Amino acid sequence: MAESSRRALRRFFDKLLAREEAVLKDEDPEDVHQMRVATRRLRAALQTLAGVYEPDLIRRYRKGLRRIAQSLGVVRDADVFLEHLDAQSAALGPLLAAVRAERAHARAALLADLESRRYRKFKREFAEFLSTPGAGVLPPPEPGVNQRVRDFAGSAIWRRYELWRAYEGALHGASDETLHQARIAGKRFRYTLEFFAEPLGPRVEQVLEPLIALQECLGSLQDIVTARAHVAALGLAGEPGAQAYLAERAADRTALLAELSRLWDKVDSATYRRHLFELIVKV
Repeated sequence: MAESSRRALRRFFDKLLAREEAVLKDEDPEDVHQMRVATRRLRAALQTLAGVYEPDLIRRYRKGLRRIAQSLGVVRDADVFLEHLDAQSAALGPLLAAVRAERAHARAALLADLESRRYRKFKREFAEFLSTPGAGVLPPPEPGVNQRVRDFAGSAIWRRYELWRAYEGALHGASDETLHQARIAGKRFRYTLEFFAEPLGPRVEQVLEPLIALQECLGSLQDIVTARAHVAALGLAGEPGAQAYLAERAADRTALLAELSRLWDKVDSATYRRHLFELIVKV
């Protein structure tokens, strides 16, 4: 389990590093997005592996990833906001100018973090951990037992599903914050599935596809919340163009909430649970 996980973590870390140069060049907003996703996948995987590696190491590496993820997140939030604004509309001029200025400031902070001695040290230490067999491995849960993927993955996946499904009772009329927390729980479930995708086999897509559709809906709802907060923080809530933009997003929210129930039911269904269970027992 420890060495299989180390290889999977290394693949995720390689994806993070592969986007770094492009993020520095700032040619495509998708590079920031994918680098941020890579940090989230790594953090979620490390959390899942709390019983495999030394707790101090996991805390240290998750902290290092959280720092860079926060800087990436501020830039990404601005990029998403800008994607929803109509650059051709003169009425949105003040809002566009304010968001672009905010993004420029956030990007400067991100570049400083990517070029910092602290980040270089994190990458060096994490790379060494990922390339050193046996590093940081805890003793087996039982004397003489070699902890295998097949003996670990099932309970880890199912627990993530249970923690996500626990939001079912609070879904009807849920607050924005509750929906956001449900989204986070869903992401952790998704990332755990993706972490064990290789041993689960190609049929993992059968449970990932409806989950991803649900996550995209929840993500769109959260984008609207973030947009409202952005407008308020920029002091433009009373600006006519911003008000018209927020009114459009409010209409989008109504449609998304109607769709959310249908998408949630798919991942919450007995059929979905059966497919998930069948994957687990065949590992």
